[in-house]
Amino acid sequence: MKTLPCSLFVARIERSEMRGLSWISRAMRAVCSACAALRSIRATMIVAALVSGPALGADGPSLLGTWTGQRDRIAKVEGRRGGLATLVITQQQGNTFAGRLKRSNPTGDEEEPLWGAFTPDGQLIMGSDEEGTYIFRLVDQNNLDYCYSETGPSPRTVCARLVRQP
Repeated sequence: MKTLPCSLFVARIERSEMRGLSWISRAMRAVCSACAALRSIRATMIVAALVSGPALGADGPSLLGTWTGQRDRIAKVEGRRGGLATLVITQQQGNTFAGRLKRSNPTGDEEEPLWGAFTPDGQLIMGSDEEGTYIFRLVDQNNLDYCYSETGPSPRTVCARLVRQP
């Protein structure tokens, strides 16, 4: 079915009124109003989709800042334990970043540097330190999930949801 632009409807409305067919005129005006309403709704939906995505800028997501949350870890030797994790991203250039992760343990706090990169759309984020590998997922601009894994004689894996601090 071919659709007509509202400008053609306006011309047909005027011709219908000149012929004394006001009921056709009213129907065409209603269709024209519906078209305008649909265009307005479509434009609103496009704008909402553009602004509601994760914290993506021209260079992908911004990870800069301090993120904290409770971690849950399992290790071959030490077993299961939890604790606070604090990720501080101090540098970001293009699709790469650097920072440090501080974690609390029963033997005291430990802090290690880390380096990472992400795909242009920010959907895949990876990192590493001197012993293991990180996988990150930006849930939204203020929530970041991560998992970390080490292999070797004492393998361990940890995951957490971190919240960006103001």
